[in-house]
Amino acid sequence: YLSGQAEESIPLLARAADGQKDEAKALSLYYRGTILNRLGRFEEAQASLDAALAVRPDLILARQEKGESLWQLNRRPEAIAVWEDTVRRSPNLALSQLFLAGAERTMGRFAEADAHEAQAGQSIPRDPLYYRMLALRLRNVGMQDLARAYLDRALQLSQGNLPPSS
Repeated sequence: YLSGQAEESIPLLARAADGQKDEAKALSLYYRGTILNRLGRFEEAQASLDAALAVRPDLILARQEKGESLWQLNRRPEAIAVWEDTVRRSPNLALSQLFLAGAERTMGRFAEADAHEAQAGQSIPRDPLYYRMLALRLRNVGMQDLARAYLDRALQLSQGNLPPSS
């Protein structure tokens, strides 16, 4: 995947998971689901993430990714429920808090959105690349206004010296 061969990594991770147990299996399925999400193959991603969670229900990042799949599949109430469960388990997971903030904004629940964003802010390092990553992830799920705010913050922290985003 990191060498730019995302499509090739999907069957490789599936084969790896078939021969693994416990944590290794869950991680292979999680990474596969994450890659499928990035490729826009959300149904497949959700199935892989569900399989990872069946092996390791405590794999919190798989929950975050599952919420992303559900959101992209326009299964918004389910996505919100998954992200709420994620932040109940790990309240300092900034991206899940921001996904919830964006979701709340789409429903006109601005006080709740602000609360999630404030909670996220407590966990975000003062690192322009981290802000940029958050902005890109928010943009990828269609939360454009929130993404723009985090990209602006990244540029502010870097004094305009961030590499171009893809």
